[in-house]
Amino acid sequence: MRKMDEMERHFADHSIKNAYLFMVVSLFIYTIFKQFQTGKWDFVFLILIIQNLILIGSDQWLKHRADRSDKGPAHVLYMTIVFTAILLAIGAIGLMFHGK
Repeated sequence: MRKMDEMERHFADHSIKNAYLFMVVSLFIYTIFKQFQTGKWDFVFLILIIQNLILIGSDQWLKHRADRSDKGPAHVLYMTIVFTAILLAIGAIGLMFHGK
């Protein structure tokens, strides 16, 4: 397999960014539609929040790993990890009591 040159990599990154934006907007519209229809927040909303937190956290983590002397992203990274863990715990508890 040959390596990508910079232009091919730019096109691939741009395509991925467009597909990701479409997914986020579609999930957001679906969540708002379901909220108006049922009056309850759907599981898709939790997935939407978690995937955005993972995006922010991984972005900060990769920036931190690229430049270890920069201590600024570390605070945001730890807060993102804690917030994601709390959301996952709340989601797991909600799923436990969902059928009752």
